[in-house]
Amino acid sequence: MSLKKLFSNTAMYALANLLQRGMMLILLPIYARHFTKAEFGAMDMLYQAILVLIIVSSIGMPQGLPRGMHRQNVTDEDNRRLIGVLTLFIVPITAIVFGLIWAFSDAIAVVLFNNQGEGLWVRLGAAFFVAMVIQQYPLQILKAHQRSLEYALWSIGTFLIAAACNLYFIVVLEKGLVGMLIANSLGFGVIGMVVLARCVRQMSFNFDWYRLRPLLEFGLPMLPALLGRKILEASDRYMLPQYHSMEILGEYVMGAKVANIVEVLVLVPFLFAWQPFFYSVARRDDAPDIFARVALYFLGVAAMVFMAMYIVQGDVLNFIGNGEYNAASSVVLILVLAALINGVQYTISPGIHLASKLVQESALMVAAAVLNIGLNILLIPPYGAAGAAIATLLAYLAYLIATFMLAQAHYRVPYPMRRMLTLLAIAGVFMALLVQVDNMLLQLGLLLSFVLAGPILDIYRNEPALIKGVLSRVSRRGVTDAR
Repeated sequence: MSLKKLFSNTAMYALANLLQRGMMLILLPIYARHFTKAEFGAMDMLYQAILVLIIVSSIGMPQGLPRGMHRQNVTDEDNRRLIGVLTLFIVPITAIVFGLIWAFSDAIAVVLFNNQGEGLWVRLGAAFFVAMVIQQYPLQILKAHQRSLEYALWSIGTFLIAAACNLYFIVVLEKGLVGMLIANSLGFGVIGMVVLARCVRQMSFNFDWYRLRPLLEFGLPMLPALLGRKILEASDRYMLPQYHSMEILGEYVMGAKVANIVEVLVLVPFLFAWQPFFYSVARRDDAPDIFARVALYFLGVAAMVFMAMYIVQGDVLNFIGNGEYNAASSVVLILVLAALINGVQYTISPGIHLASKLVQESALMVAAAVLNIGLNILLIPPYGAAGAAIATLLAYLAYLIATFMLAQAHYRVPYPMRRMLTLLAIAGVFMALLVQVDNMLLQLGLLLSFVLAGPILDIYRNEPALIKGVLSRVSRRGVTDAR
């Protein structure tokens, strides 16, 4: 596959992901205005549980289709038989999971919501689980066949139909969380059935279970890391109702959704661009120096984003939450900082991938998840939502430190620590000034001053070659345009 095809596919997947996540933010004000706080919290609990069920029930095998199709198989018929036997594995497993959840829905609701929710929510969540499997599985087949445009169009189409159903069931019929679960089950299910029907001709059904071996070899080692990350991201949702009310959980989830804006606008685009980039420069002699500079630049961007979120988070929270979730402001900035620390972790992890230490990285993720659970048990009872946010922050910080140590042990990168610490010190000073100022215009002025006195000044002092290169490219472009 040419580099042009690689970059175009990456861009297409990134666009689909960003549009879906971005448009999900549009629905949040609707949910906040038509859900109770308990329903808002239960919505996220069910969604996170569904994602975990999808990973566990399939053992991560659909994500391994590219490996099985392009590394193990040699003919199109082999690929069709692989997809066929995988389909015959996933369908009954999905049906069994659905049946078990439906049968024990009332008991699950008692445990999950601590007697503060309904069994109907769990039953509809089971239907949503089936719909998501039906939708995501054929999309994985499209991805394995490198049909990125179809993947993006069907992904966006899923959201548009689901969003329309949400508006009808929630706003028109006023069905609340029940309406949201029905709407998403319909949206995902309808599109999923259409795409699955289109993919049937790529399946040759059989019972050659040995064909699943390369998929298991991919999925099984990844399970601990995938589950560890989900635990790190969402375990607090399930522990808060055990010590506090579902209303407190709803406020916490709202704070997490506002903080998630950073992931949508900064982390996801960066990650989609970063992974192919660091692999593309890995063979260069100056690759470690490039990785070090990227980490420094991202640190500067992270500081700017944190300050910007401090300035706007109150207004954003008030708009999305319709003034009913202002108590969530205590957790927004903590979770924003946790997300940015996770972003810094992305910048220092290439050494782990290049040194093929993914098993060790998975162990670190599992350890961070266990630490997160322990911190939740310790901090949630006395501090509630704030304790959950602090637990998440500390777990991500520990994961960052452990990742740094593992990466440096196997692939040394000369990080400019003096410049990094100086940048953080300047950011700390400007953050202290921001806290003392109430006027947004003055706060924006301080943010601009930080950009000039921090990242820009640092680049000016230490990267003259970079500045000259940028200026020369700009000047050449200007000459070309003039011609």
